[in-house]
Amino acid sequence: MISRLAIDLSGNTVRMLAGSVGGRMKAAEAKVPASVMSDGLVLNSASLAPIIKELAAEVDGKEGKAVIAASDSLASFRIINVARDATDAKVESLVRAQLPLDGNRMGMQRVEIAANGPERTVYAVAFDRLKVQGLAAAVRLAGLEPSVVELKSLCVARVAPVPSCVVLDVTVSPAEVFLVDGSLPRLWHTFKVDLSNGAELGQQLAGGARAVLSFYKRLPGGSDYPADAPVFISGEGSPSPLLVSAVQATIGHPIQALPAPPRISPEIRYGPYMACLGLIMRRR
Repeated sequence: MISRLAIDLSGNTVRMLAGSVGGRMKAAEAKVPASVMSDGLVLNSASLAPIIKELAAEVDGKEGKAVIAASDSLASFRIINVARDATDAKVESLVRAQLPLDGNRMGMQRVEIAANGPERTVYAVAFDRLKVQGLAAAVRLAGLEPSVVELKSLCVARVAPVPSCVVLDVTVSPAEVFLVDGSLPRLWHTFKVDLSNGAELGQQLAGGARAVLSFYKRLPGGSDYPADAPVFISGEGSPSPLLVSAVQATIGHPIQALPAPPRISPEIRYGPYMACLGLIMRRR
């Protein structure tokens, strides 16, 4: 695996990871003032750039290029199955029918990710041009070139240990829930969680997972989602057995802590750096 400089700009903290899977890794992070970046939305590129530059120096990031994780709030994505012989015009029409495209404000990209039997699977994303440009501008002002910008949900799907699961990320506020099916991101949702309130924490986590699972199972094809698909909690430590039991009893799916991805340096806090690790694990 090649060495990369990965930057997570999806929340209120900039996290950076330099290295490669199976090789040396070094991580650093910095909290960002709300006036500079809020929930993944860059409000002041010029003020964010020095923070990025300082972190790059801290992790010894010698790469001129960086791969970036952006908040799912900046875009919408769809996984679309099309006939194998569908024309580009037909695929374009299907994508535009399912994604919000508001004139010049929204950009759109799509890529074919699989071909199975008579169908092809297409990943399509519509993104807010100005918001993504603000993110890229901060990276360039820091002296780096953003070679790839992708949504955090895609990074999480890459880190997920099984093809179908739900990942609850409680290292961010608000917490995020990602539903993965067939090793592809399907849904993203945010919900409030109070980690200090043990009495209500189980109910909050169960509510976040249940909302996404219930919605997905009502979608076409969603009824086939495995009943035993696990729900992984990504946090700074392992959830207590009591918490696991409470959440599992409510949603009916097995609950466990997100395991460490294989071949990752043991000193890396893989929960908070989940998006960066997903970027590092990119095949190209």
